[in-house]
Amino acid sequence: MSVEKSSGVDVHNRIKIALKEIEKDSQYLCHNVETIAERAKTDTRTAKNHLSLLEADGFGKFRDPRKKTFASNEHFDRILKLGK
Repeated sequence: MSVEKSSGVDVHNRIKIALKEIEKDSQYLCHNVETIAERAKTDTRTAKNHLSLLEADGFGKFRDPRKKTFASNEHFDRILKLGK
């Protein structure tokens, strides 16, 4: 995997966009942080840090105690509603 060097804001936006793209056609509630990082062309540690910021902003949540999976609140709510 090639990791691009860029500003923190750019990386943050790429991670958010990557998550939205992954969730767009997915039937799964949450997504692997490594997959999000790969799609955003960054390393897993950086992705996890930026996802922590998204969690603090109320955009989504890590869905496991080890912070290996993440989902936006919008996607999580939509999938839960489909299951009813």
